[in-house]
Amino acid sequence: MNEKNLIMFKGDSMDKLEILEGSACFLVYNTSETMTKKQFKRYLRKEGFKEYKKYYTYDRGFFYINVNNLRYSDGIYKAANLANTIIDENTKNPFTIDEFKIIWKILKKHINKPKFTGRLSQGCSTFLICDNSLNNYENDFLTFLEKENFKPIIDDSYGGRGFVVLNVESMVYSTGDMGEALISTFVGNNSNCALTIKEFKTIWKIIKKHKDDFQFVEKIVNEYIASDDYDHINEYREKILTYDNSDADRINFKVSVLFSLKKYEEALDLLYYAIDIYPEDYRFYNFLAFICTDLYRISEAIKYFNYSFKYGGFDFKGRDLVYQYRGKMLLKKGKRRFLYKRRLR
Repeated sequence: MNEKNLIMFKGDSMDKLEILEGSACFLVYNTSETMTKKQFKRYLRKEGFKEYKKYYTYDRGFFYINVNNLRYSDGIYKAANLANTIIDENTKNPFTIDEFKIIWKILKKHINKPKFTGRLSQGCSTFLICDNSLNNYENDFLTFLEKENFKPIIDDSYGGRGFVVLNVESMVYSTGDMGEALISTFVGNNSNCALTIKEFKTIWKIIKKHKDDFQFVEKIVNEYIASDDYDHINEYREKILTYDNSDADRINFKVSVLFSLKKYEEALDLLYYAIDIYPEDYRFYNFLAFICTDLYRISEAIKYFNYSFKYGGFDFKGRDLVYQYRGKMLLKKGKRRFLYKRRLR
C-alpha cells in the first residue's frame, strides 16, 4: 500500500482494517479425479507458479498455493501462522485440486506479472468487483452480499462508484473510500484485477463451502445482544442452532442466544448436555443460575451460582456482574414472597 493510502487509516476504527485480513494463499488437498500430485505440480509450474522451499517438515498430503506472488509449497506441518490462508485455517478450509483450478482459471485473467517473493502469506483475502450496475447506490449485488452475510464497513463514506471491494475472510465490504484505498492490495495485487459479478459469484460458491463463519456470526450477534436487538438475534437463531456442539465456546454461544430470546427450555436442554461434557465450565452454571432466576426457581439459582464460584471462573471485575445477578435474584425472591403474602390476606 502506498503512502497516500496509509494516511487514510490514521484515526480510523479497527473495523476498517478487517478488509485487509487473510492472504492470497490457498490450502489445497492433494485429491483429484483428474490428476496425481506429480501431475498437479507439473500443472502449477506450467501456469507460472514457482516452488518455495524453506521448511524441512512437510505434510505431503496438501499444498499451499499463493495466487498473489505465484509461489507454492508442499504443505508445512501445522503452518497456520506461517501461511495465513485466504479464509483462515479450520477443518473445512482445504480446497480440492479441481476446485482450485476453477478459481485459478478466473483469477489468472486478472493477474499481472508477479514479484516472486519468499512468502506464502503475501496479499490479502480481498477481491475487487466492478460492474456498471454498481454505479447505483442500491443494486442487486449489494443485496446478494447482505444475504450471504457480508457487512458494510462502518463509517465508510458513500457508494455508487461502480465497484465493490470485499474480504472473504472477515466478510466485510466497501463501496467508498476504503475501497479506493485498497485498489492495489487485494488478491492479485493489480489495479486492473477487477472481477465481474458473475466471476466472483463462481469463486464465492466454492469458497463458502470451505468457510467456517462461526466467528463472524458470533461477533455480529453479540453486538445485537449488547443492544437488545431481539429481532435481529432471532433472524440468526436457526443458523446458529445448526452449528455442531464441537466445543464449549460454540455451545456457550448457542445458549447465550437462546437465553437472550428467552427460549429457556431449549437453553436448559443444551446446558444439561454441556455440563455432562464440561462439568467444570463455570459459564454453563452461570446460565443455569440466570435462567432459574428468571423462572423464580431461587434455590436452584443459588445452587448453580455456588457451583460457578466453586470452579473459579470469575476475575475481580467479573464478580461485579455476578453480584448484580445475585441482587436481582434476591429482589425477585422478595417480590414473590410479598405477592404470596398479599394473596393470603
